[in-house]
Amino acid sequence: MTDAAIDERLRASLLGTREETPSDAAFLFTLFCRSRLPVEDFSFLDAATRETLLLQQFRGQTEGYRSQYPNARFTILEVEGRPIGRVVTHRDAEAFRIVDIALLPEWRRKGIGAHILREICESARAENVPVRLSLSLFNIDAFRLYCHLGFAPLDQDEIQIFMEWRAS
Repeated sequence: MTDAAIDERLRASLLGTREETPSDAAFLFTLFCRSRLPVEDFSFLDAATRETLLLQQFRGQTEGYRSQYPNARFTILEVEGRPIGRVVTHRDAEAFRIVDIALLPEWRRKGIGAHILREICESARAENVPVRLSLSLFNIDAFRLYCHLGFAPLDQDEIQIFMEWRAS
C-alpha cells in the first residue's frame, strides 16, 4: 500500500461528518470570518465596524443558501468531535452542486478537502450526473485543487468561475 493510500485511509478514519444544527452558529461565523480571501480583508476598519459588516455578510450568505437551495444538505466536518469545516451540497435533477465548502485555515492542505470532493464525485458517478460549483476568481488555491481533481472550467463572469466534474 502506498503512503498516499495510507494517508487517505487515515484521513477517512479521523474525519467525521454530521448535519449542521442551530448550535453550530458560532462555529460557522468563525469559519466564515477565517475563510475570507485576502481581497476581502477588512482589517482597515475598526473592530466593531468589521464585526458588524462580517456578521451582516454571514447572515446574508446563510439566508441566501437556505432560500436558493431549500433542500440542500448542510454538513459539519469534524476531527475527533471538533468542527473544522462545512460542506453545503444540493442535488437537483441535473447535477450535484457544491454550494459551499470551507475548512479552518489550519486544516487546509492536509487532503481533507480533496477527500470530501472525491466522495461527492463518487456519489455523482454512481448516479451518472456531473458535479458543479462556482468559486471566486481570486481563489487560486481552490481552482488548482478542483483542476487537479478533474473539474473543468465552463464559464466565468466578473467575480466567479463556474466549473464541472464529469465521470470519465
